[in-house]
Parts: sequence; C-alpha cells; structure tokens
Amino acid sequence: MGKDIKEAPKLKMYHLNPNSYGSEWFTIAENKEQAIKNILELSKKELAETTHFNSNEKDTVRMIKKIKPSDESTFPRGYTLDEYENGTAIRSEIA
Repeated sequence: MGKDIKEAPKLKMYHLNPNSYGSEWFTIAENKEQAIKNILELSKKELAETTHFNSNEKDTVRMIKKIKPSDESTFPRGYTLDEYENGTAIRSEIA
C-alpha cells in the first residue's frame, strides 16, 4: 500500500519519410530521439547482415547518424520525421 504506480510511457508512431521516392522507416517510440535511435539500430543491423559490399547501406547509416530530431537542418533533403498518436490510421499506396 502507498506505493506509487508508474504510468506506462505514452508511445507514438514515427515515420522517417522521404516525401518522395526512397527508403522510409516506421518505428514506435516514446519520443523523436528514441525513434531516430531505433531507426539507426535497424540500419546498422541491416548493414552488418549484408553479405556483399553495398555503399548505399553505409551511406544510410551515415545519413541517420547525422539527424538531430530537434534540428530540421540535419535531416536529408526532403525527409521529415512525422509523429502519429495512438489510434491514427494511415493509408499508403505503392505505385
């Protein structure tokens, strides 16, 4: 009795969006900083699992490392980090 019950963190979905053609990532995280960390970890894992030299994957890791969520000037040209609340529905079309 008398113990404080910790409220579960509020998670959001984040979309690192090229707003054009190119790679895009989705992740669920507590905040934008954690979202970028999650995306970076995935990109590093994909690079480590590559069986042949691929400079595109190294470039992707470098690109994501440079992103500071609080500074839009650090994002690659055209990219945004979109944030969605729980319950948001998204429609996507692959052309």
